[in-house]
Amino acid sequence: SMAKVEDIDMSRVSEAVKESEFIVACDVDSPFCGPRGAAYVFSPQKGADPRMVESLDAGMEHISSVIARVTGKDVRNVPGAGAAGGLGGGFLAFLNARLERGIEMVLDAIGFDDIIRGADLVITGEGRVDSQTLTGKTPYGIMKRALRQGIPCIAIGGSVMLGDGDDVSGFDAVVPVTPPDMPLEEAMRSRIASSNVCDAVRKIVSRYE
Repeated sequence: SMAKVEDIDMSRVSEAVKESEFIVACDVDSPFCGPRGAAYVFSPQKGADPRMVESLDAGMEHISSVIARVTGKDVRNVPGAGAAGGLGGGFLAFLNARLERGIEMVLDAIGFDDIIRGADLVITGEGRVDSQTLTGKTPYGIMKRALRQGIPCIAIGGSVMLGDGDDVSGFDAVVPVTPPDMPLEEAMRSRIASSNVCDAVRKIVSRYE
């Protein structure tokens, strides 16, 4: 339906909203639309086929032109505008907002640099380590902080799906928890998952013995 939007009525927006500042936690740098935009990056994860992706991106492109005409703000290529399916761009367009790295906000709030000071190794991870991990998500942000102090950092993932062009050189290692030939249904069984995690930890520890 985004391709059908022709105008946006902002006449009833509260003055309090206009006068307020919004700081938005954002963990990716995807633009609003285009090959690296919200539709192409995120919708396939939610089940969109190639035709749907093209249609969604066309809708994003169209609505961004309407946003630019109504608000004077062009969100198409702003890093992070494509986060959460374009929600980052919506905040930028309609609120007095700025996007900040969510992981940086959290790490500063908990005093992460002090927590890891003097550590020999930092281990981080997420469900799937892939190209999006390298665009500013939690493991990437943690790795950057560890490197500032010269601490090696290892990333683990339930699965690891990286392409030839994905630069993981900042990590000391990227370790998959699940063997590549194991079916997902089997990997999700509690006993199997526990065994896989233990095996991954053994691999990590063996590197530093």
